[in-house]
Amino acid sequence: MPADVDSFTDRILCAAAAQRFYLDGIAKSDIAKELGISRFRVARLIEKALREGIVRIEFIHPADAVDYELSAILKRRMGLANAVVVKDAGLDTDMCIDSMGRVAAELLCDISGPDDILGVASTLATEAMTRHARPFSARAVVQLGGAWPGVANGQTSVEMVRRIAELTGSPGHAFYAPLVASDSDAADALRRQRDYHVVSALFPAVTLAIVGLGALREGQTSLWSILSQEERQELAESGAVGEICGQTFDRNGQSVKSELSHRSIAAGLDQLAKCPNVLCIAFGEQKAGPIAAAIRGGIVNSLITHATVARAVLETLSVEA
Repeated sequence: MPADVDSFTDRILCAAAAQRFYLDGIAKSDIAKELGISRFRVARLIEKALREGIVRIEFIHPADAVDYELSAILKRRMGLANAVVVKDAGLDTDMCIDSMGRVAAELLCDISGPDDILGVASTLATEAMTRHARPFSARAVVQLGGAWPGVANGQTSVEMVRRIAELTGSPGHAFYAPLVASDSDAADALRRQRDYHVVSALFPAVTLAIVGLGALREGQTSLWSILSQEERQELAESGAVGEICGQTFDRNGQSVKSELSHRSIAAGLDQLAKCPNVLCIAFGEQKAGPIAAAIRGGIVNSLITHATVARAVLETLSVEA
């Protein structure tokens, strides 16, 4: 018998009070009435039951990869609707992206409802999310951008939309096009295609968007390889630091119009900024500045990333304060 429990009767009383409180969800005042004792004694019994091991609370992590403390700090400091930070996994890119995709699939089940129109941009992380996803609710699924250049995804943007639509049991709206056209004339021609015209008409109706984010530097966006030196210089001089769906923005999260943004076949940043919930999934410490900028500019209000990035984002915030 625990040292501080006076008798077998006390032990039973502790267990009874704790069971009614923890398992049955009964208020302490109602337990007091049931047991014929004061509410203050009920509180002491519950505390004693926990302290002496009569009751044991076990915290089960729904995703072992998640850094819960850092997630909570990031959410509070950045004013995010949702924030999930996965552990770095030795900074193994594939493991981190798979972990982020897995928690994105879990989060999606929580934040998506039967009235939501879900917009999805194809990235390695959203592909990982699709692999781990289980059935969830949405009214429709909309493709937000064309196919990424040079990214060897296991499925195309169209296939991803169809797969997610199957999981939700809702219509999927997709189109065949590259994310970035070869030139402005080609981009205009692609936008005139019927399938893109139909899908783009749904962009303003999207209530939950899932996107990736790139930093405008080598190795931090798949767009870098298709940009000429002149285009890279133009973006640098315009103050662009990041891109979402090929649409560029500056350190304040404001849209930067350029040749690249006109060539991009995707939802615009102004449309994303009006979306009630934009969830960004991002890997790589060098993206910390652009992530903070996208949040600051109201483009993104939910984030899934890994610990190194989360700390760098918080450091960016501290330096700017």
